[in-house]
Amino acid sequence: MLQQPHLFATNVISGKPYRPEVLFLYYTNPLFSNRNSDLFSKAFAEIPLIVSFSPYMDDTTLFADLVLPDRTLSNGGRISVFLNNGFPVLGIRQPVVEPLYQTKATGDILLHLANL
Repeated sequence: MLQQPHLFATNVISGKPYRPEVLFLYYTNPLFSNRNSDLFSKAFAEIPLIVSFSPYMDDTTLFADLVLPDRTLSNGGRISVFLNNGFPVLGIRQPVVEPLYQTKATGDILLHLANL
């Protein structure tokens, strides 16, 4: 878990140690949740391909080149939450409805890409 996300943005802008070619975002909205959203806007402008797996059309997802909404109610699995008090919480969920269309969960997409 990244404790200082502004360091990521600063490193992208400076190109040190390298500038990423692709950025995958999963249920995150740094353009809203960080004090210096301009820093993240500048960093995102330096990345050629940004993919958002968020089911919400938030500030950061609007900036993405490709939006692949993660399944929500039709997705099972585990949920990890890190609360502000420092204690991690793990929850398990089961699908509520059958998946619509030919959607895939984010983890399945990443596993598929890893096998290419």
